[in-house]
Amino acid sequence: MNINIVCREIEENDRRIEELKVASNNLYNISCLDCSDLNIEDRVGNTGYIDFITPDDMNEAFNKGVDIYRRKFINILANIEYENGSVKKTLSTLFQRYSGDDGLWMIGGDKNIPTLMESYGGVNIEQFNLIRRLLEEKSVDITDEIYKKCRITEYNPGYNLSNYSIDRISPRKIYLEIIQS
Repeated sequence: MNINIVCREIEENDRRIEELKVASNNLYNISCLDCSDLNIEDRVGNTGYIDFITPDDMNEAFNKGVDIYRRKFINILANIEYENGSVKKTLSTLFQRYSGDDGLWMIGGDKNIPTLMESYGGVNIEQFNLIRRLLEEKSVDITDEIYKKCRITEYNPGYNLSNYSIDRISPRKIYLEIIQS
């Protein structure tokens, strides 16, 4: 392989990581202004991760916090509305994969509630941008491009591949869940 190609690929990867760090910090800082802290104390899920939060734990559609490993996280309770009028509730927890590393965030959640998006390989720029829009606008129309680039899958992370399903009805809108106090 040509060394120039390798160098360009390394530079492109470094640029992408920096963009992800900026996007994640921007999202976390915006959410700091617009949502409340979720104090999870020293709780962890069965896997040792932050995969235990349910809608009952949340007091807003967006919450933020820090887990026992000092990793930032953001919870999003959102509904997906489909063209046929059906609605699916999702709960997603975006979290830093490693404490202090803003370049790699993942999406997880409780095994009984679907997540909004899949994050294999890490949350991408398009996903951060969609979440930011959702936070700012409270509702986002879903295009085919957004659906694909943001990996909207309504995935149930139940640690069993038989739980994986993608609805064949195209989603038309994502909106934040209204939580009554």
